[in-house]
Order: sequence, then structure tokens, then C-alpha cells
Amino acid sequence: MPEVFWAILQQNPCLLPDLPALGAAATEFLAKARCGVRAILMVVQQTYGGFLNLNPHLHTSVSAGGLEISSGSWIARLNFDEHEIMLAWHYVLLAYLNEAIKGDVLKSDPSKDELRKILETEGKRPWNSLSNRDQPSIDF
Repeated sequence: MPEVFWAILQQNPCLLPDLPALGAAATEFLAKARCGVRAILMVVQQTYGGFLNLNPHLHTSVSAGGLEISSGSWIARLNFDEHEIMLAWHYVLLAYLNEAIKGDVLKSDPSKDELRKILETEGKRPWNSLSNRDQPSIDF
């Protein structure tokens, strides 16, 4: 998640508990749309970094296989594209924050218009999805 969102989440800690469900929804959507399966997911939220600095992010582990929705058969090998996962996370998080702006539930130093501009800008640029390429999990 881009650093620009950290201050927004720090001012709105009530949003933090929703992040794991958003990450899971993005991954579940992609598994269904791309592979036609229900995958097994484990999403763990980490709010602070190693220096006890605010650094909200998710560690998401996805099963290597999944249950094919149409047949109920187990598909042993799934291929998830890192870029597609990041696009799904982009969409879900930006839509969630946009709805929070519309619903007037965000407390923020930037104005609503400035927040919308941040969402627009961040929606156009790539986000880093893997903090360590040697790890099998995907960090949002």
C-alpha cells in the first residue's frame, strides 16, 4: 500500500480492521475470475514496521490449488499473476476509500477534493506488491 495512505489510516484507525477483508476479497475475486476457483486464503494484517512506525500492510497466503466452482473438483495448480493481484488490490482499496470519502466518514487533514486527487494519482501508478521476492506470500 502506498505510503500516502498511512496518514489517512492513522487518522482513521476505524478503517484498519477492514483491510484484511478487502485483501481477501481482491484475491478471491481474482481466483474466481481468472481461474474459476475458490482458493484458500490466510490474510494477516501488520500495522507497524520493525521500528514501530506505522506501516499498515497485509501478508496474504493463497493455496496452490483451489476448488473449481463449476465442477466441485480440486484444481491442483493455480497460477496467479502478481500484476493482476496488485490491480485487484488497487481497485478494492481505492473503491473502499472513495466510498469512505463519499460517506463523509474520513477524518483527514487534506480536503475531500485533495483526497480524491490522491486516489486518482495513486490509481494511475504501480504499487509494490512483494516486499521480499524469496517469500511465497504476497504483501499488499
